[in-house]
Amino acid sequence: MKHLFAQLFIIFLCLFHLNGTASTATPEDDSNQTTKLICEEVKLTRDLYNGLLEQWDIRRFQKMAKNKHRILNILLRYLGESKNDPQSIRPSRGLYRNVGLKKKYHELSAKGAKSTKEAINVLLEAEQMLLYDLSDIKPLADDEKLIEVYNKIEKQTEKHIEQLKKMQGKNLSTLAFSN
Repeated sequence: MKHLFAQLFIIFLCLFHLNGTASTATPEDDSNQTTKLICEEVKLTRDLYNGLLEQWDIRRFQKMAKNKHRILNILLRYLGESKNDPQSIRPSRGLYRNVGLKKKYHELSAKGAKSTKEAINVLLEAEQMLLYDLSDIKPLADDEKLIEVYNKIEKQTEKHIEQLKKMQGKNLSTLAFSN
């Protein structure tokens, strides 16, 4: 399950390019589909930050959720989609077009609700999953603007991973809004 996106990406590519068979999908369509999947992974991490913020009231989660939201908006602008487009990313927390990501979200949310330590571990897992999947698809991107967007996601995700690792050793009650 950890590498769900990579598996889905390979299946997706196989469907359109099996044995060199011609496809009705253009390379641009393939790129948009993989970008939409990355959008959903960014949304998953944002949704986890927001849900765990409500659960544990850790103020750093709010800033990280806002960062993910900004990146999500950049991706949506790249795709030329509005937030309300039914074919776009679903705005409600926990709703995804990708059933595997929906299941992953609910699994991680339940795990993160157990303790603040688990919440940090869950967020770290989600960020690492995003970084891993991004490293698989980024080399396949041939649009400079998309590569720039992927670089922003990568940089932000690495920063979040670093921050979460620092948080693992701290007394999390000092990070909450209300002490």
